[in-house]
Amino acid sequence: MSGRAAVLHVLRRAGSVLGRGRAAFVRGWAHPRLKWPKRAAAGAVVLLVVPGLTAGVSLRLQYAGDPAPGTRTRERDAVWLGHAWVDGRNGEAQLAELVQRMRGTGVRDLYVHAGPLEHDGSLRASRYPKARWLVRAVRRELPGVRVQAWLGDVLSTEGKTGMDLGERATRERVVRSARQVLDAGFAGVHFDLEPLHSGDRDYLSLLDDVHAVTRGTPRGTDLLMGLPAFHTDNIGHRESAETVAAAVRGARLGLSREDARRERFGVALYGDFAATPGDWAAYRRGWGAPTSD
Repeated sequence: MSGRAAVLHVLRRAGSVLGRGRAAFVRGWAHPRLKWPKRAAAGAVVLLVVPGLTAGVSLRLQYAGDPAPGTRTRERDAVWLGHAWVDGRNGEAQLAELVQRMRGTGVRDLYVHAGPLEHDGSLRASRYPKARWLVRAVRRELPGVRVQAWLGDVLSTEGKTGMDLGERATRERVVRSARQVLDAGFAGVHFDLEPLHSGDRDYLSLLDDVHAVTRGTPRGTDLLMGLPAFHTDNIGHRESAETVAAAVRGARLGLSREDARRERFGVALYGDFAATPGDWAAYRRGWGAPTSD
């Protein structure tokens, strides 16, 4: 038998064995004793599929309709800026581009990455050598826009490493870090400490302590909803769904249904280091226009 004929012979025998295996599987699955297991399997599929379909339909219905007139910027918006603004990588040319993007929008706060914090709550001044230049430049080019220090770290809430807010000394160092960036010229402090559990008393205590340092922030509280100006496709994110346009529409629909005249509300674009011209255009087109339609 030639080599080619031998290969064909082996393949035919393998196919014959597989065929008998499939037939035996079908006959076995059709056995009367498997009636209840089959029903249980079908029920499990329903339990898995129906909630997903229900949630999908519910979300689609919530996304339907037209936003109410006037549900646009209240001129309380923000944008996250990357570390390049305070470590020397960005200069006058990049500033001119940023000013051009922001003019005519409702952006009034810049959250500039000046950290991260050390796990013990301290902050190295060497992380933000160009902070004073940025603050002065923004005051000159964008009067009325506040520059806040964005400080973050990984918390030890779900692991063995990270910042432990349960340690009083750590919280005290975070407060000193907040005072440190205020002394450097920042108008306020924006925290990004995660993973943070809802109702974390240590975090709430930290906010109370920091508030004592930042009493010169305006009275009252603004609610800002984030706009996902990043482009990632992985198990946790879908670029085609998480868009600035979709987020703006969701924010407008939420306002329309709950409190269309709410003033202390805004959106925040995350972040300038990932946002494309299309993201900025979607923000301007959907949200960054005068409050009257």
